[in-house]
Amino acid sequence: MKNIIGGLIAIILGIFCLTLFFSKFITFLTGIIPLSLIIGGGLILYLKHGEAASDTWNKSDIAEGSSPMVPPQTSPTATKPVETEPVATPANKPTDPGPQLFGNTDSLVFHTPDCRYSTNKHCTAVFNTRKNAIQEGYKPCGVCKP
Repeated sequence: MKNIIGGLIAIILGIFCLTLFFSKFITFLTGIIPLSLIIGGGLILYLKHGEAASDTWNKSDIAEGSSPMVPPQTSPTATKPVETEPVATPANKPTDPGPQLFGNTDSLVFHTPDCRYSTNKHCTAVFNTRKNAIQEGYKPCGVCKP
């Protein structure tokens, strides 16, 4: 309730001061708007400086009869999928024989694949044996007790 009352008082004072000093406020805006545009434009140029020019296209990319101001449309079948190696995660378990253990890289605790904590996003370390996990500095989970 205090926040609502404080907010209402601030609004009333703001409106009062704005009407009282309206000409000074307009003068302030005429100076600050160009300055903020200059600073914003400089910031955009600075941030775009390190990016690759992936948002540009050549004249040959424009289809005949289309507008040069609109980027060319690509069909979903024209792009080739990027092939990557599968990463060993609890959802994508490797097919190696033997027990797989998943270690949490933040807490340094390892789990069995059926443990409820093995699906954590930080469980990215994979061990074939309990001994390997302990040698790497991981502790066994208190819930699944691998």
